[in-house]
Amino acid sequence: MRDLRRLSVDPGRRADIIRYNAVRGDFGPGDVDELVTERIDEIVLLRQREVEREYRDGRRLLIRYTPVPDRRAGIVAR
Repeated sequence: MRDLRRLSVDPGRRADIIRYNAVRGDFGPGDVDELVTERIDEIVLLRQREVEREYRDGRRLLIRYTPVPDRRAGIVAR
């Protein structure tokens, strides 16, 4: 779905995945470090929200973030 097969990261290293996406342009133009920081700041708030993203290839992805009691987030994407 997100075409991350070429990316190898250790579990829990979401910043590496976010950086990979920013470098390839998934978040639009801008400074990669700033784009990564913005995304991480959104994630650590652990609040319920929906985000719809349109990617370079025209695909659209609706992401639902739902906090759970143990301070983690469940993520559903379609």
